[in-house]
Amino acid sequence: MKKQFSFLFSVCILCLSQSGLAYEWKTDLDQALSDGQKNGKPVMAYFYYQAHLAADMKVWDHPYVTQYDGKFIPVMLDVDGTAEQIKKYGVLTFPSILFFDTKGRELLFLRYEEDKLLRSAVALRMKKALENMEEFSLLESQFETLKTNPRMVLKYATGLRDRAKYTEAETYFKQLFSNQTLPADLKAQVTEDYAHMILFNASRAFFKDKFEDTITWLQKFKANCKNTNFDMQVDLMLGMALIEAGSQDQGRQILNEIIKKDKDGDFGSKAKLFLDEKKGGKRR
Repeated sequence: MKKQFSFLFSVCILCLSQSGLAYEWKTDLDQALSDGQKNGKPVMAYFYYQAHLAADMKVWDHPYVTQYDGKFIPVMLDVDGTAEQIKKYGVLTFPSILFFDTKGRELLFLRYEEDKLLRSAVALRMKKALENMEEFSLLESQFETLKTNPRMVLKYATGLRDRAKYTEAETYFKQLFSNQTLPADLKAQVTEDYAHMILFNASRAFFKDKFEDTITWLQKFKANCKNTNFDMQVDLMLGMALIEAGSQDQGRQILNEIIKKDKDGDFGSKAKLFLDEKKGGKRR
């Protein structure tokens, strides 16, 4: 029965392609990424539930979305048969759409993860993905001659960050932090863009119970940035992670300091709630 269903599904996809509906979908993401890098073409991976496929196809067939036909290599992946790739890319909800640039790097900040596909939102995400790829590709081609310009270095670092190239991005952010001649507005932007990278990774590690990784990310921020608007947010997560990792006294000290500094604020309330839950033996 399962073989018959797989065959019928393959026929269905073939018919969709031949009838001009939606896209000419591929079903092998690794092969699509390889083809994309060979041909200089971005990849769009759509993870779906079989039960929602008919409704989703109405979105993919809408003119808002079909206007980008030919711009991506489109791949459709049945959630029930792609556990390895779901784990690899950290896909959490379905349907999901992942965008990869021409070098096979995912644009994490443009990932689409919602309860259902919305044609206007999907089309906008596709448009932004193409624009981002074009801009970053141009920047990469010119970067050797622009790397003395700190604003260009920031754009490059942010582009690497958005493609999950965190080690490379960290190198350029550190270069900017060590530049003592940055104007105030640029220094503030560097700190904000760097904080987004740190907090994203720290939060992701925390909710996967990888508390040591959370601590490592947050300590990087504290080593590079002093007296910023993100200090309390960083300390809140650091204190929580330290307690979860077993460093009870150190974590409680940090959270109690937040409560004193932000007694009536959001960070102070969250720190107090966390400590109260731990005192009561509640789990996160």
